[in-house]
Amino acid sequence: MGLFRKKPKSVAPQYSPAQKWILAATALITLNKGDYPEWLGGDEPSDKIGKGMGKMLKYGWNINNAEDFNAILAWLAKEGHRAEFGDEVLAWDHMRYFYVCGMGYLAGYISEDQAWSQMMPLAKELQATYDSWHAMNEAYIKGRRMWGEDTDGTNLMEKDYKKMLEKQNTIWNSIAWDTHL
Repeated sequence: MGLFRKKPKSVAPQYSPAQKWILAATALITLNKGDYPEWLGGDEPSDKIGKGMGKMLKYGWNINNAEDFNAILAWLAKEGHRAEFGDEVLAWDHMRYFYVCGMGYLAGYISEDQAWSQMMPLAKELQATYDSWHAMNEAYIKGRRMWGEDTDGTNLMEKDYKKMLEKQNTIWNSIAWDTHL
């Protein structure tokens, strides 16, 4: 449950197994932000949430319009921080792509169908590159460390991730890594 926010009023949509896989791939970020991993974008769509996500995209990613949004997604998909650090940060770039894409859906920059179709090729690449949720999440944390900003946030994320691994009912236990995408 998100910090200082009410849980969504509705039950999360019935996503396909492949869509649930993408949500699970984004869960480390979603949970760290205090959002809900069972929803695309981390929350139930509403005008209020859309405005909030729009502000997060503006201040966190310098996204002010659909053109900026598409440029950031293209950068994350094709280059991202891999241009500086190499392919070992693929999870860092692709998982952030999923998160930004979900926020963009809630902010109205992209339709839900467009979001899923744009995320799927990157999901397949992640699944082919790593052999487990653990390997992918560890690679994400490594990429975040290489990025080097917000060291305290990275330490907290890693600590929370280790706590989540101890739980039996995590999103990563509800969907198999090798789900057909």
